[in-house]
Amino acid sequence: QGLTIEDEGVERRVEAGFIDILARDANGVLTVIELKAETAKPDAVAQVLGYMGCLAEETGEIVRGFLVASDHHPRVIHAAR
Repeated sequence: QGLTIEDEGVERRVEAGFIDILARDANGVLTVIELKAETAKPDAVAQVLGYMGCLAEETGEIVRGFLVASDHHPRVIHAAR
């Protein structure tokens, strides 16, 4: 709740790749949303963090991230904690 789309429906390109969805939360914080159709594997965590790092460097803003998947590998769950 409170997210607004920033990328106008087009994947945002950063040095680390293409961000599935870029939004801002209710407090104006940039939010990376990475979508996985199946189980999110550990490399997806590095992918999201890479996107977040690129955006933080580009904008000088705080960035947060979400990894949305039908399931998450146990290492992904541990990393998120």
